[in-house]
Parts: sequence; C-alpha cells; structure tokens
Amino acid sequence: MTSKVIWRMAVPSGLILSVLMTTYACNLNKPETKTSNNLKFVQCDPNGINVPVTKPGNVPPEDEVIFVCAGNPVEWFTDDDFKFAVDFDPSSTDLLGSGKTHFDSAPDPTGKHKHAIKGEKVSNHANKLQDHPYRIHPAGTPVSASDATNDPHVIPM
Repeated sequence: MTSKVIWRMAVPSGLILSVLMTTYACNLNKPETKTSNNLKFVQCDPNGINVPVTKPGNVPPEDEVIFVCAGNPVEWFTDDDFKFAVDFDPSSTDLLGSGKTHFDSAPDPTGKHKHAIKGEKVSNHANKLQDHPYRIHPAGTPVSASDATNDPHVIPM
C-alpha cells in the first residue's frame, strides 16, 4: 500500500471514529431526569409527610414507601369514622424522636380529619436509608402479618 491509500482510508475512519466518540461522550453527560428511579432526586418536604389511611388499614400505593428527613413531622390520618393504630418493628426505636413504635389514632382536634396520629417527628439519629416497615390496623386489635393488605415503609434520608 502506498501512503496516499493509507491516508485515504485513515481520514474517513478517523472522522467516523470521532463522531462515535462524541456521541458516546454526549450520552454520558446527559443529566438524569427527575423521574429517574434512584434516590438522587428524593427531596425532603419541610412541611412533613401526610399519609392517608383507608379501612381496613390500607394506604394508597403511592404512599406505601415514604422518604423522610430528620425533623420531618409525619401524620397518618383518615376521613372515615374508624380508629386505627400504627405499629413499627420494635427495633425501630431510632426512627421517631419519641422512641415509640406503637401509635393510636385520636380524633383530630383541628377538625381537618376524623382521626389522626399527629406530632411524630423523625429523629436526628435515625439510620439513613434504612427501611422501616410498619403495620396499620384497626385500634384495639392485636398486630399480625395479615392485618394489612399492603406493607408500607418509612425510609429516612
């Protein structure tokens, strides 16, 4: 091969290679969208988390996993006429500032909801990214794995 033939092959090959490398680099530099399925875009709501409860102790699918930050108030409420209880695993004493793992609803003094569990704030000492499953069940009934049809979770950020 002569040097002219080599240069004729090298120039188009180099052009194609540079286009491919640029395309690859641009794809690496794309920002992720806010709909990405990772924890990078989870944000804390300083106003707190409000979780609606329906009979017999269910929460909507979009509230089955909630992310909370230190100091966030968490409220469970129902607009139906029934009392309910929330029970975390006994090892979850670090999650909420009160250190409690059992909560009973009471009539909402503000009149906004019929029954609610209010005033529970996420502890500053909660283990970040640790999953805290809990059960919602009618008040006064013992807790069992079959009490709720879904399995809600709280994850501190």
